[in-house]
Amino acid sequence: MIQRKLLIQALYSASTNDYSKYFPQPLILLKYYNPKNDRIIDLNLAGFGKKREEKYKIIDRFVETLKKHKSQYTEIIINCGEYAPDGAFHKFFDYFLGKLNIPIKITGSYPAVFSQRISEKYQNIEILNNDFDVRKIEIPYWLLVKYPKVNDALKVNLKITNGCPHTCTMCPVQIIHKSKYKFLSLEESIKQIKRYYAQGIRFFNFIDDNISATPIFKSILVELVSLNLKGAVFLVQEGFEITAFNDRSLCKIIKELNFVDIKLGMENINEQFLTSINKYYTNRDIITKSIQNLKDFGIDFKVYLLLGLAQTEEDILENIKFVAQNYLAIRANIVRDYSTKGNTNTLSINKLKEFKSLALAISTFASTYKINPFSKNAILNIKNKLNISLLKSGNLISVLGIKNNDYGVHSLTKVIKYTLELHLNIKLFKINQKENIIFQILSH
Repeated sequence: MIQRKLLIQALYSASTNDYSKYFPQPLILLKYYNPKNDRIIDLNLAGFGKKREEKYKIIDRFVETLKKHKSQYTEIIINCGEYAPDGAFHKFFDYFLGKLNIPIKITGSYPAVFSQRISEKYQNIEILNNDFDVRKIEIPYWLLVKYPKVNDALKVNLKITNGCPHTCTMCPVQIIHKSKYKFLSLEESIKQIKRYYAQGIRFFNFIDDNISATPIFKSILVELVSLNLKGAVFLVQEGFEITAFNDRSLCKIIKELNFVDIKLGMENINEQFLTSINKYYTNRDIITKSIQNLKDFGIDFKVYLLLGLAQTEEDILENIKFVAQNYLAIRANIVRDYSTKGNTNTLSINKLKEFKSLALAISTFASTYKINPFSKNAILNIKNKLNISLLKSGNLISVLGIKNNDYGVHSLTKVIKYTLELHLNIKLFKINQKENIIFQILSH
């Protein structure tokens, strides 16, 4: 009997799956792929642009089809999570796996991080021992063209490293890669990029867990500058080490190359917090210097902010103030602790969610309008920015030019409400009473 594998990329609902530039490609499954006999199916393609409820229906329909045709395959392998953080989306994976009462094998970040949970929950599943090293895996052109384009450009996900040299406790990378850290040579890295470019690829998404920790990272960038790959756009999906940009020459190179969506692993400005997650730096001056360097070169960027563990309300507010003072765009998350230390949060999960929402709102406001809600002139600056004469004849949404959606309005009113309460020492209104009271106060 001919050995024929069915390789399935499981569908799940992560923010990466909503954007073509971040969209996962089946590098892990390609480790098992024999082009002569095997078949690859990516359910995330069917779910692209669909709402959560429709994604569950896609899974239902696929399971029924699979049960009818399973006899065509000698082995079924399912990838549950291409990226390190994907293991957290186990509701989708469990829904899919729970419907399959046939022998299957699984790989991906979900079984790598939650192997015990899966072993206890399912009797028909074998977890593959995979170190996730996909540095030398080539995605065939016929498969690349199936994936969403980025601004009409063909895109490829690629890795030049495997794992991360650091052991930060809030990160699952060490668990997934079993503490192994490897990277391609400079020659191999450039050869891979040139090969894809020759095939017409113009959007390169590096999905490395920590590419800027690689000793040859800067050398790769220097070589890319010399190659002058016209039309090429670069993205580092998981972001850069913030310490990398203490080097001003690296800022210059990043500016020269066409990198988009630059993100930095700031995590927190509190040195005790950084020590508690075993971060490889604890000095706030390093953070400040990198931020200033990037601003000096006119580079737009976003920073990761982590909330939780032993942080008090005052600790979190210190971080939010730092974000506002520096007009930083952020991506905020509550810490997931992957260590065995048993760290717990001082604040309740609901309180942390409140602070996360406030941090995101203040960040959006400060980075967009260059107003620090904590400064003593905040109310005056808001008045000047909003232009009260226009407010009397128009509305908050049209004056600011923000998107007329629930999040945009909610975020904006939350910040203005917070600012007024902070400086006037008063308690205002519920957030859903939106504009009228804001107009009245700011008009005086």
